[in-house]
Amino acid sequence: MKPEKKILNLLTLLGVKHTNKVLNSIKFHPNLSSLWGISVALNKYGIPNNAIKLHDFSALRTNNTRFISSVSGRFVICLKYTGNKVHCAFLNGKQFDILWDDFCQVADHNILIIHDGYTSKEPGYDANIVAERKHIAKQLLIFTSLFCLLLIGIIYNFVDYSLILIPIIFINIIGLAISFLLIQKQLDIHNTVSDKICGFIKESKCEDVTKSKGSKVFGIVSLSEIGFSYFLVNTIMLLAIPKTILTISIISICVLPFSFWSVWYQKYK
Repeated sequence: MKPEKKILNLLTLLGVKHTNKVLNSIKFHPNLSSLWGISVALNKYGIPNNAIKLHDFSALRTNNTRFISSVSGRFVICLKYTGNKVHCAFLNGKQFDILWDDFCQVADHNILIIHDGYTSKEPGYDANIVAERKHIAKQLLIFTSLFCLLLIGIIYNFVDYSLILIPIIFINIIGLAISFLLIQKQLDIHNTVSDKICGFIKESKCEDVTKSKGSKVFGIVSLSEIGFSYFLVNTIMLLAIPKTILTISIISICVLPFSFWSVWYQKYK
């Protein structure tokens, strides 16, 4: 599980309402998977904390202190004490109860204490959640509009469709979707689908390409934006005026060298 996802799980365990805006500002922190990185993240969300090294955990139980420690290389947060047991959770969200004495024997003594006194939501949560919902609404509107265009085009131009036209339209729709995901990556907008696709890249990250010098033409328009516009126009034209397939095919052949250059640039630059 990615470090930023663990941070979101931790916020949920602490009862803090959150959005992706604050997370996007820290998800590229080089030490987010460490105790220090978790501390930085909690500070961003206005949750007071401090790291210490303890040899005796007894005071923590007496004061009902919530803290994060490491057990067998996995971070665990202790949330609640009941009798001789403590209720804990891994940062992947899995919760469990364990005897306090057993926990003290296996837990690392470098811990991060989480203090009370923080609010139940991230700083600027109300404005952030409105902006996030607007973004989701825009996404829904875009995909709904594209679907309606596709449906209308098929209904009104069905008789003009040839067997070769349908796969070309399908390819352009795929290109449109991928370009949209790349634009989101470029804007640091969290998206589960694009994160999974980029997860297949082992040697580098998507951001190494989308934010490189070669990702913008004349330093103004990004290749993601050009690709999105290109596939969008193609899709609309093929649906609305199927007879333009020859013109679109010629244009596609003309821009084909650019595709080879793009692959070469990503590989060797």
